[in-house]
Amino acid sequence: MPLFIEVSNVKSKLRNRQELTCRVFAADSYNIVGRVVILRLTEGYSQHYMDTFIMISQFLVSLSLLIILHELGHFIPARLFKTRVEKFYLFFDFWLGSLIKIKRGDTEYGIGWLPLGGYVKIAGMIDESNDKSFLNSEPQPWEFRSKKAWQRLIIMLGGVTVNFIVGILIMIGVVFTYGD
Repeated sequence: MPLFIEVSNVKSKLRNRQELTCRVFAADSYNIVGRVVILRLTEGYSQHYMDTFIMISQFLVSLSLLIILHELGHFIPARLFKTRVEKFYLFFDFWLGSLIKIKRGDTEYGIGWLPLGGYVKIAGMIDESNDKSFLNSEPQPWEFRSKKAWQRLIIMLGGVTVNFIVGILIMIGVVFTYGD
């Protein structure tokens, strides 16, 4: 059953308070599946706190979107060239582990706790983890190091290429919205 999420900022006249809520709907029937109150402010609190919370939330959602698009720029070419992807993470998961972790096929998808970036761990590639144990064996066909040079180049430049395309799309949107 497909779901979609709606985030709303509601001022309740009945109880004289303001709430930032997140509701989950079933796409086929528009029935509310769940509702979570993210932040609740009573009349005595300043609107400034709600505005600050909303701005921080918008920043984190925007950052998350950019990180996911960048990492998909590495992930998709790696999968197209039949390279095994061990991990796909939004945010970093070192020291304290991950907040959410799901294993699908050979890939572990997750969300880390440190919102400074993300990463895609590709089999056969020396990355920030400095895992060099695979260098003692012969390259396997699914490993990064067994791919042709042009395929490795496309996998490596995929994230930067997506960043460039997203930047152009943002500029087109700004010019279209606000003019010259």
